[in-house]
Amino acid sequence: MNLNKLLEIAKREGATEAEVYYSSSKMTSFEIYEQDMDSYSSSINHGYSIRALFGGKCGISYSEDLSNEAFEACVQRCKENASINESEDIVEFAKPQPVHEVQTYHPELNEIDLDEMKQLMMDIEREVKERDSRIISVSNCSFEMSENECIIKNTLGVDLKRRINFVVAVVGCEAKDENGVVSAFKIEVCFDLAKLNKEKFVNEVTEEVISKLSPKRLISGQYPVILKNKVSSSLLGSLSGMFNAENIQKDLSVLKGKKGQKVFADNITVIDDPLLKDGYSSFGFDDEGTPCQTKVLVEKGIFKQALYSRTSALKDGVNSTGNGFKSSYISNISIHPTNLYIQPQDTGYDEMVEGMSKGLIITEISGLHAGLNPLTTDFSLLASGYFVKDGKIEYPVNLITIAANYMEMMNQIEAVGNDLEFSYNGIGSPSLKLSNIAVSGE
Repeated sequence: MNLNKLLEIAKREGATEAEVYYSSSKMTSFEIYEQDMDSYSSSINHGYSIRALFGGKCGISYSEDLSNEAFEACVQRCKENASINESEDIVEFAKPQPVHEVQTYHPELNEIDLDEMKQLMMDIEREVKERDSRIISVSNCSFEMSENECIIKNTLGVDLKRRINFVVAVVGCEAKDENGVVSAFKIEVCFDLAKLNKEKFVNEVTEEVISKLSPKRLISGQYPVILKNKVSSSLLGSLSGMFNAENIQKDLSVLKGKKGQKVFADNITVIDDPLLKDGYSSFGFDDEGTPCQTKVLVEKGIFKQALYSRTSALKDGVNSTGNGFKSSYISNISIHPTNLYIQPQDTGYDEMVEGMSKGLIITEISGLHAGLNPLTTDFSLLASGYFVKDGKIEYPVNLITIAANYMEMMNQIEAVGNDLEFSYNGIGSPSLKLSNIAVSGE
């Protein structure tokens, strides 16, 4: 595979600058059901795209074919696309710069014995079902192993390569009593298989599902609330577009014109850290060849920094923050966070609960796509969790709705937990304690 050949052809055809982006992926997965392998899949995909400037206009084309004939055809399509490009955006390719070393590839994962993994997941399924007679089924018990490779080269001298691999284990189960059926779900992303602790995995999902049995409804009103870490990270992830410089430039973000102003409570600091060790979204460089860097987006409540690609950075006269990414080789560059998280503090989760005389712990929310407005940050979401009285959990609650404005809510944070947890999409948060939130129940 000679990707330099693509750049040579582009220059020969009159391109002033050109860039080639190559990606490949391998994925193997299986699912266990009733102590047998219910499904199995294995796939390998690859492809490349070329961006080039012809007469000051940028053209893009892509292909899966790595032959010289396909290279010639791909460059011709790129040239044709440039000729009909009416965009006024300035395109500037990256120049070679030092890149931070980030460990994203773990060779030992390639030595995994799939038969052993099959037995592990079968053991997990069996032990979950045997843990309690009220657990009636394991609806999802699956394992996935993925590897991705990316290469970026351009005519200015950029020559970068990264490899990423990881494994994912998933289990979901249902429990039933006289009051109905409840469910729980756990997903574990691992870069070191030794950290996939079977006992811990089984304990956490079974304890969660049993704790949800016999939920009660709640009287509507204003309640002090603890947003469990995974709930807070879900909200942050759904609203992470507010930090996107393109959205800010298009007036599609509540942070428009607020740089240097207070937007959250003093105890809230938000960080985007692509260099995080064992981060789910760690990168040394983005998909434009720009080195990634750790950024403080909100510092003690003050909005400090947006996330930029190269094109959006040029519009504001600043440098790219290394957040220009593709979802695949055929997609355009867009701005994405990396390991985006709310910085944890010293308060323990148990301490939060013990300090609550009467209130709610929200452990799950749903309806984020329909019930949250990313422009205003207003939300109204179906939720479930636990009712707390005198510092102790009294009973589970479900079929409630919580409603607030995210920006206003984030200015009412009484305590920030020390239990930072990342979801599989690279968004993280500790648990947050709020003075009150509107709850609709009975």
